Amino acid sequence: SRYYLGVPSYRLQGYQAMLGVPVPDATQWDQIEVVGDCAYKVFEQMEREAAQGDLIFQDDTAVRILSLMKENRDRVAAAQAQGLSKPKERTGMHTTALAVQVGEHTAILYYSSRRHAGENLQGLLDKREAGLEKPLAMSDALLSNEVADESLLIRCHCLAHGRRKFSDLEEVFPHECQVVLDVIRQVFDHD
Repeated sequence: SRYYLGVPSYRLQGYQAMLGVPVPDATQWDQIEVVGDCAYKVFEQMEREAAQGDLIFQDDTAVRILSLMKENRDRVAAAQAQGLSKPKERTGMHTTALAVQVGEHTAILYYSSRRHAGENLQGLLDKREAGLEKPLAMSDALLSNEVADESLLIRCHCLAHGRRKFSDLEEVFPHECQVVLDVIRQVFDHD
């Protein structure tokens, strides 16, 4: 009920007491944590399997992590106490999604932290067995998607993102952008 229906533990405690089986919310949490910790082994195995994949899609999106938000407030306060406008350390929070084609299966891994997609992908590539062909890695062209060692993969950038940049510049450089947009249109038509 806690995770399927979203019922808070204190409400479950009251409901279970009404049924004559009182289970305190702290005991519920202890049991949830025991079961939840089992998922780490499953995730580690999924990472090992995904590391052997031949096609990887990666992307980041913003996320709010309460513990990191508190840490950010402390970092900003410390920076301001030193006369700085912002802290030197990272304050961003991201959820990275890595969708990896492994044979006929797709593994989808999520990482939520301060790490960017490229750093999370590098962690996955570090678990890759030696001797395998380089995987294809599909992403937009942001620097945060790059891995420390780009020679470990074949980088493919998203054509839709590239086209959008030329569309954004079309007012400033109408002729030059139109040439590129016409060529990209042929690719999309063929695709």
